[in-house]
Amino acid sequence: MKYPLILLFTICFFQLAKAQDDDRNRFAISAGFELGIPNQSIYSIGLGGSLKAEVPIAHHFSLTATGGITSVDYKNGAVHELGTPGSDTFVPLKGGVKYYASQGFYFEGELGNVIETEHFKQNLFAYSIGPGFIIPVNHGKTGIDVGFRYESWSKNVLRETGLRAAYRFGW
Repeated sequence: MKYPLILLFTICFFQLAKAQDDDRNRFAISAGFELGIPNQSIYSIGLGGSLKAEVPIAHHFSLTATGGITSVDYKNGAVHELGTPGSDTFVPLKGGVKYYASQGFYFEGELGNVIETEHFKQNLFAYSIGPGFIIPVNHGKTGIDVGFRYESWSKNVLRETGLRAAYRFGW
């Protein structure tokens, strides 16, 4: 009688542990496409790509590190007025915290630096905040990460609504 109870307890324990092994408890790396829609700016639209690393620090919290490249197009009137080419290129480097509110749904905030690589070659402070969700693929080890954010860069260079769609690899 003792062995079946131990076996039953062991099976229940591993099932419970497996149920807790979700997106919130994994080191992950994602590579994604970025779309930015500037608000009240000389820029019209931004396109780019990014890599993000995520390290769990508690059951619902992870630390994030994001790096990428973004090309932002000037509005037609700004090109003629400023006498510049049609776009600027920026390299955003940010770190932050991700909070999983439930399975696959999260809120994220990041702070960091944006390096302008074209005309003014300035460093800008940046922050972003927003929700997102992960659609599991391959039994939850990988997934599609879709995030929305409000982002602002210092010196009123850019304020935008952003979308990030990425493929996420978890371990």
